Amino acid sequence: MKAGGVPPAAACVAGDVDADLDHEGRALPRLEPEHTGPLLERIAAAQAAGLANDFDYAITAADGILQQLTTEQGETGPGTLEAAQFRADLAYLSGDYAFATVSWTWLALAFLDRLGPGKRRTQRAAQNAAQAWMYLQPQQAVPLSTDLLNMLLEVTTPERTATMRSQIEERLRGLD
Repeated sequence: MKAGGVPPAAACVAGDVDADLDHEGRALPRLEPEHTGPLLERIAAAQAAGLANDFDYAITAADGILQQLTTEQGETGPGTLEAAQFRADLAYLSGDYAFATVSWTWLALAFLDRLGPGKRRTQRAAQNAAQAWMYLQPQQAVPLSTDLLNMLLEVTTPERTATMRSQIEERLRGLD
């Protein structure tokens, strides 16, 4: 698989502690203020819609924001990753657990590539992917399980994800 709560609107600009430095301690690029005016308004509107459970609007807006940031920053730019997290959160909250699982799995690998091993954001994304997967119907869960388990082995030390992997494997045995 190729790598790449709702965050506050300013997070797409500011990032958090782990997103400010790459795994070698170099500063990561940030959005310039001239690119954030309308974008921040769109992010705020999408977040407000999500909080109001208007997922159709929020998802459409988040997809547009994600597409824009991917074009401007690339697949693993800091703003792109923030927008992808927001979109994954919306998928989870709206009950689209397959999309959430795939998104969070990709995000965990993207954070691993961008930030290095053992980072909080990588671990959180891995946990979110596993949690979303647990809600899937069997016909969706089985095909996504291999990528999920491989990601869990790759992003952190195996003993840190042993419980999650065990729960996933136990559920898979029950689905057969």
